[in-house]
Amino acid sequence: MSYEITFGGRFQAGLGINTGYIVVKAGSLYLPATTANVALYPITGLVVRYQQVPSANYDVGDIAHAGVWPSSLTGLTAATAGVATYARVTSTGSLESTTAPAVGDWLMGRINSDGDLILVPANEFGTANDESSQYT
Repeated sequence: MSYEITFGGRFQAGLGINTGYIVVKAGSLYLPATTANVALYPITGLVVRYQQVPSANYDVGDIAHAGVWPSSLTGLTAATAGVATYARVTSTGSLESTTAPAVGDWLMGRINSDGDLILVPANEFGTANDESSQYT
């Protein structure tokens, strides 16, 4: 299993961000990739480490834009063998699995039979799915 942490950052405190969430960058802080935030800012990546900083108005952590990430971090369930399963961003910025991507879904990668997320760079896959047949 390989891991790739690409950069660290500061997260807006108190917004419910945790490991396994997808984030956007707004100015100098990262926010959860909610429906409203994705309409304003591009998706940046997957939170792979998150730490609260009680004495500051921000929290810190690491964000990945590619790599293979275990289900223990993402919360995703294993794919059924032979069935293409994808990770899409929910309206709150968490991830969920789908076997039928729809137009408008924000897809972050594929899920393998072990439940690992194969995360692809946001500019490759993490864009609104305008033609769901391209992912099947």
